[in-house]
Amino acid sequence: MTRNVSNMARQADIADLSLFNVPYILATSKRTSWRRETFATGQAIANVLTDEGLTTVNLRDRFAGSPEQFDVKFGDLTTKGFDFACTGFQRWLENQDRWKTERTVAKLEAALRKQLDKFRK
Repeated sequence: MTRNVSNMARQADIADLSLFNVPYILATSKRTSWRRETFATGQAIANVLTDEGLTTVNLRDRFAGSPEQFDVKFGDLTTKGFDFACTGFQRWLENQDRWKTERTVAKLEAALRKQLDKFRK
């Protein structure tokens, strides 16, 4: 119980901070491949976090409505989603940054679900 109360307090403190912010990432490069991979990553995040019940809002709909403005805030996450964001999500981002092949939505989703499975064990 103490851990959950502590996590809720931490999450409330940073609720307005971004976990993944497409406009910020897009501003770092104008390359078409960078934009394509950023959108694929955003869509994968939206799909997996929403499908797995780790959000308090429908990120899939948010992404579909405005991919170029897509922003996931810590406050959008459930307690379990927040725990995953603080551990497994960062690991997933680091791993996919090292990929030598193109990042597709399907590949990103599969890797994120695999990381989520590791987190749940």
